[in-house]
Amino acid sequence: MLRFKEAIRHVWNTYLVNVETPIPIEIWDSYDRIELELFKSIVLISRDALGVADVYRKKPISQILVRPRSNSVEVPVQFGKRNSENRNIAWQLSTNILATNFPNFHFLCFFDWNEYGQIDLPYVQVVDANDGQLCMIEQCFFEFEFDDKKDK
Repeated sequence: MLRFKEAIRHVWNTYLVNVETPIPIEIWDSYDRIELELFKSIVLISRDALGVADVYRKKPISQILVRPRSNSVEVPVQFGKRNSENRNIAWQLSTNILATNFPNFHFLCFFDWNEYGQIDLPYVQVVDANDGQLCMIEQCFFEFEFDDKKDK
């Protein structure tokens, strides 16, 4: 997952973004296709999970779990609420969740607040499998776990 993150970050920052001019929609569309192909080739093919590629960025991927780092006591999590009128997401301030009570979070996508310039993708958006709550966690507080037993 971290190789995938680095690949999409590098492609965007090195080859596609130009901070001095607006980004044409064609570049955004091209990047979306590149990102999906990198996700498939770096993450999914080796796990025989290409069947989940179609939901990337649209729905949580239940095979990719987000777990607290083994030495964590608490993990700061931001909860998001989507506005039904304009589909924007309002993010709450971080709430610390005990690592022992950590929800079953499924991966949605990597995230950066500055999507129009150089990106680092320090966050991951996840969805709580129990209640569908959209959340965001800084990557330094968790690690990925793959559940290869889930349907592919």
